[in-house]
Amino acid sequence: PGWAGTALAYCSCTDEPAWAAECMRKFEVGDGMTLDSAADYKEIYKGRKVLHFQNIHAASGIAYEDMLFFDNENHNCVDVRALGVTCVHCPDGLTQGIWEQGLEQHADRAQRRRK
Repeated sequence: PGWAGTALAYCSCTDEPAWAAECMRKFEVGDGMTLDSAADYKEIYKGRKVLHFQNIHAASGIAYEDMLFFDNENHNCVDVRALGVTCVHCPDGLTQGIWEQGLEQHADRAQRRRK
């Protein structure tokens, strides 16, 4: 209920897209659901993250300003942030604390846009 209407996407820039897709099919997120089955949009191929986000935007119609992105590589955050996406750099991986920080940062940006 709290996440109703929320779309989930993942993207990966990799030389091994089949392996990455297999990992997403095995990554359990709860209630017997995998990251792959939970995701509405999937972008796994060698390419810049900006291209991944442009494709997600085109397929979903979701405004960049309504997207939240977590990445362990800062240059990806810099590139994607230029589109208007809320970006959170997480060099040590996505933790509960980083997740909550990202949600708060995204909510703050949305509130500032409404003013």
